[in-house]
Amino acid sequence: MSTVLSPQVQPQALGSSAKAQPPARAILALGVILALWFWLIWACAGYWRHFVQYSYGWFVPLLFFIFVHNRFATFRTDSEPSHPKATRNIFLILLLAVPLLEYIRLADPVSRAPVWVIYFFVAALTGAATYLTGGRSALLKAIFPLFFFATALPWFSAWESRATVALMKLVVAATAELLHWCNFLAEPQGALIKLSVGMVGVEEACSGIQSLQAGIMYALAMGELFALNFTRRIGLLFFTIAAAFLSNLLRVFVLCYQANVRGIAVVDELHNTIGTILALSLPLFVILGAKRLSKPVVKTATVPNKKWALGFLVPAPAFSLLVALAGILFWHGWIRYLDHSSIIQKKPYFALNAANGNLNKIPVPKLIWEALTPTDGTYFTFGRKLGTGSGYHFFWEPHWDNFNVLWHHPETCMVGAGWVLAKDPTFVSVKLDGIDTDWTIYVFKNGDDRLLQIWGAWRNGVSVSGNRRDIKSASKGWPAQGLFSSARSATEVVSCGFPFLAGQNAPIDEATAIISSLFRYSRATSK
Repeated sequence: MSTVLSPQVQPQALGSSAKAQPPARAILALGVILALWFWLIWACAGYWRHFVQYSYGWFVPLLFFIFVHNRFATFRTDSEPSHPKATRNIFLILLLAVPLLEYIRLADPVSRAPVWVIYFFVAALTGAATYLTGGRSALLKAIFPLFFFATALPWFSAWESRATVALMKLVVAATAELLHWCNFLAEPQGALIKLSVGMVGVEEACSGIQSLQAGIMYALAMGELFALNFTRRIGLLFFTIAAAFLSNLLRVFVLCYQANVRGIAVVDELHNTIGTILALSLPLFVILGAKRLSKPVVKTATVPNKKWALGFLVPAPAFSLLVALAGILFWHGWIRYLDHSSIIQKKPYFALNAANGNLNKIPVPKLIWEALTPTDGTYFTFGRKLGTGSGYHFFWEPHWDNFNVLWHHPETCMVGAGWVLAKDPTFVSVKLDGIDTDWTIYVFKNGDDRLLQIWGAWRNGVSVSGNRRDIKSASKGWPAQGLFSSARSATEVVSCGFPFLAGQNAPIDEATAIISSLFRYSRATSK
């Protein structure tokens, strides 16, 4: 007696008359997709490593692959590939865009836009491959993991700055109101709270932007892991956003309350401890919220249909891989060529003028030093016609990761401290020891206070415009002058700040004159 399997549970090949796909080709097609995702992870890794608010990004790829596995472990397609010959040609043409996108990413390491472009490219290519091999049902399953990975991408600087400033002002205003209820004097002043015992500053870390960015990832991940429906996921997201804001409000309130009770020095003592406790508490609250919203999952038997046929995506396996890999290797090889053929800066070209009697060096704050990790650097103050000014000078020795330091930029860092641009940046040239050096002039405002900041950045002695939008025009011969360099490029940043009041003219002439007196310039040429 023979046993006949029911057709509802018997896996079928893709098309009764279709030829079986070679396993090696199907594996290679999957390998191409995975390589694209690892390329995206590589492009994002610098942000995860250097910006504490994006450090959670290291967990996103792991969760992404877990979600993909959970959604597709028992999935079988219910449709055959559409137009396989045309599809694989489109797939190959899209792979040709990989070298161009890598060129764009390397050309402007300061901008965050290339990372988003790469993400949309990889996500669209993955979505298309999913739809063409698995049909509409497969694409619907893939949408959430593809969308979820976007939580690991850095926000555009303009959006992040605006959100940070808005949250700072909201936290400052709310904290001052709570302190009034406790009968403490508290006057909000931009990103500062004036207490009877001194001033407390609401920094970027206390604004809530870090908790907000990480919280969005927590909420989406827990909604998926606990299999919440769409409405409950939205509810969990709003709950997490509220919890992130309230946790940072609690942090600032407790610090200000303790400052009033125990003295202003307690703020530095408790700052990190309270921050760590609240940072660890947020994901726990999200897990509890997701568990509360979840319903018991009733497991149902899955009926497999037709098998996947990824192999048809790759008409020429070796060539398809080489198209993408060769482009990436070419640009990185070109970078190494530029590195080894260009002048290598081994020490700072700028030096403070020791003969200037108005100059006073001061230690760099520990938090600033740990965030920037320079090879050498100093803070300083200097006398001027009206009061004093302050500045800094940092140098990073040649290293492959040096381009990341340019992410710490006046247009984002000053805004994070509560200042906003009063007008568009302008450019000036200052002669130091007979050599023209290029600088950017920023004018910031905060209430009635104004600040002129003259800022300059150089890579291997080549000026990099302070305004990212003008990097290309400010560096003629780009990229041949070495702005692509990474492994053997030094970075040097110099800045001076000149406070003045609303209604006064920005002291641009004074700023350029003081820069000339504060610094000496000696450019060494060594390989």
